[in-house]
Amino acid sequence: MRAIAGAPAGGGRRRAAGFTLLEAIVALALIASIGLALMAWINTSLAAVSRLQERDAQAQLKLAAAQAIQTVNPMARPEGELELGALVVRWQAQPEGSPATSAGYLEAGVGRFSVQLFDVQVQARDAASGAELAFNATLLGYRFNGVPDIDRL
Repeated sequence: MRAIAGAPAGGGRRRAAGFTLLEAIVALALIASIGLALMAWINTSLAAVSRLQERDAQAQLKLAAAQAIQTVNPMARPEGELELGALVVRWQAQPEGSPATSAGYLEAGVGRFSVQLFDVQVQARDAASGAELAFNATLLGYRFNGVPDIDRL
């Protein structure tokens, strides 16, 4: 009997090279599970980045509003609105305690300034991003009581 080319000489079956269907299915299942875990990790990371960006925008808005509200004298303007480009800041001030007058240096004892603390409720909105926030601040209000008569000094 003569051997056929490519067949084993012993007449047994030769195993084919490559993957079997079962091995391919197991490999695909492993790749899919690793891919799902990787996608879940990426999704969690993207959600964290989104939260951080939102908090950063809120912090930037609060910083800009706080800087804008520092220019306000709540004794002269207890409520109002400032428009600074896309930033809109509204405030409403309530006095805390009674006003104090600076020490006088004239015979009448009247000082040049009256000062008072105010609790200010601030609302800020960034028209560009649509972000809004509200916070409270304590500001010092002041009033100039007038220039003393120089001749009387």
